[in-house]
Amino acid sequence: MGHIDTFEEFVEKKAEEKQVDWDKRKSNWISSVNGLYNQIKLWLAPSIEKGHIKVLEKPIELIEDYLGKYKINRLDIYVGSEKVSLIPKGSLIVGAYGRIDFEGNRKDVMFIEEDWNNWHVAQRNIHLKTFELNETSFKNLVRDFIDG
Repeated sequence: MGHIDTFEEFVEKKAEEKQVDWDKRKSNWISSVNGLYNQIKLWLAPSIEKGHIKVLEKPIELIEDYLGKYKINRLDIYVGSEKVSLIPKGSLIVGAYGRIDFEGNRKDVMFIEEDWNNWHVAQRNIHLKTFELNETSFKNLVRDFIDG
């Protein structure tokens, strides 16, 4: 049987463990969201250049435990008179490094960051279904959200 720590030994060990750098975590999260937005703009560049799509970033404010209050951008994509939005919900979620809700006609899709700068699409059905976020899957989601 292993050694059983006293409460004092347990507390001392916990105090000596490496602490999370919350400022770095917040910085990584904001940087990763901005990187995703830049990638999406590259995917949509031909349509943006032709004036078929308009993309706007707007600041929002989030409040999270440990990270505090901070500003981060949402991304609104206009296709004709329709709009889809990417709205960051937070970095401190179970099983991932962050979540962005993708909202349009339907509100059941999320982008989850399974590792830094590694985004997947998650759909809520009976079970959570995920698939890789890439140019094709993103364009299919935009089309699906706008056409319903």
